[in-house]
Order: sequence, then structure tokens, then C-alpha cells
Amino acid sequence: MNYNDKLWQVKQFIEENFDDPVELTIALGLSVDDLVLLLPDVLVANYHKFFQTNDDTEDELEEDEPPDFGTGEDWEE
Repeated sequence: MNYNDKLWQVKQFIEENFDDPVELTIALGLSVDDLVLLLPDVLVANYHKFFQTNDDTEDELEEDEPPDFGTGEDWEE
């Protein structure tokens, strides 16, 4: 039996017997570190699911704000 045949059989077995990713991860003996090493592109592609993306930098935000000269409606003596 060649590699592709074994892969197809294991894939079929997983599809028929596992519907819980945690159980599958345990059955395969994978750790979080293993998943990071095996699926880096998937993790990066899903970055937005874990972190709020903000393309503005502090420098750009400071440029958008008017200069503060210490006077105006909010200024107190």
C-alpha cells in the first residue's frame, strides 16, 4: 500500500469516526506546538479572529489630531 492509499484510508476513517476536533487532536497525539508548526499559514490567515486589526500607527494618529496649544474651550486657568 502506498502513501496516497494510506492517506485516503486515514482520511476516510477520521471523517467517519471523529466529529470533535479535541478528540481527533488527542487521537493523533498532537500538541498546540505541533499545530503551530504544521499550520502556520492557517494561523496567520485567521489572525483577525484573535486580534483586532488596526492599520493606523501612533504616528499617523498624532498627525490627524490638531496641535494642542493649551488654550481653547477645555482649557482651565
